[in-house]
Amino acid sequence: MGDKELPARQKFDRKKRQTFSFTLQPDLPSQNHSLRRAQPGKPCPACGVGIMDYDGLLNLVCPVCGFGEGGCFT
Repeated sequence: MGDKELPARQKFDRKKRQTFSFTLQPDLPSQNHSLRRAQPGKPCPACGVGIMDYDGLLNLVCPVCGFGEGGCFT
């Protein structure tokens, strides 16, 4: 066991140390965000005029404004 040099310790300057904090908040709906979901046979959540119906690709589509909502699995 010879005279080996130990690695030099890094100097820690407390003045340069930065901290941050954050708070988790739930997603809050904006004024433009509709909370209503598209449902077959119900009024369109976007325009409120058309009646939502399924198209050939099983997407709920409004015939008036063209709003569509898809998402199915087998």
